[in-house]
Amino acid sequence: MFPTRFGFALLFAASLGATLISTDAFAQTISIGGKVGAPLNDSFQQSPLLDSFTSFTKRYTVGPSFEMMFPVHIGFEADALFKRSGFTQGVSFLNEETKVNSWEFPLMLKAALPSESLGAFVNGGLALRHVQASTAVDTSLTSPITTPLAISQPWAHGAVVGGGVNFKLGAIHFAPELRYTRWTSSNFDALLFTSNPNQIEYLLGVSFKK
Repeated sequence: MFPTRFGFALLFAASLGATLISTDAFAQTISIGGKVGAPLNDSFQQSPLLDSFTSFTKRYTVGPSFEMMFPVHIGFEADALFKRSGFTQGVSFLNEETKVNSWEFPLMLKAALPSESLGAFVNGGLALRHVQASTAVDTSLTSPITTPLAISQPWAHGAVVGGGVNFKLGAIHFAPELRYTRWTSSNFDALLFTSNPNQIEYLLGVSFKK
């Protein structure tokens, strides 16, 4: 089921991007830049029965961003956002620390309300996430060992919505934003903990438009 949805999402994004790029009759505004920010909640949910589990989320998000807007103030945005998170599990003689790297690819339609000094925008669409992880095992009997962690599925998908304001200082445009992603599939699906299906984050977009 998921490969079909994933393929459809990529086909949809590619078709939309090609349509936008090839529509020369509209004077597109292209914006290339990046986003920095931080997750506002944890990456994992745990069972109350699992006292030895501790989730940690690195409070930063960073990655490139591309946007194309039309004179009707409707356009398309695509990001590639990198995050780090992880968790620890352990008892007195056995401790495990898992580090997780994730790349998220939001593909969104965007509507803007521009202004000379301060504008506003909303966006929404599909989000794809790919994760890689490794677990370091430390016991009282052996030296630490690092091994790849078995992941339920490396790709996950969901729906994303967001909104914020935009303003410019000289040639640089700034766009602080709050964004919510509802993941409808999970990268981690263990018996006593799972990926958090709800993701809330603050992002600051910095871009140059032409």
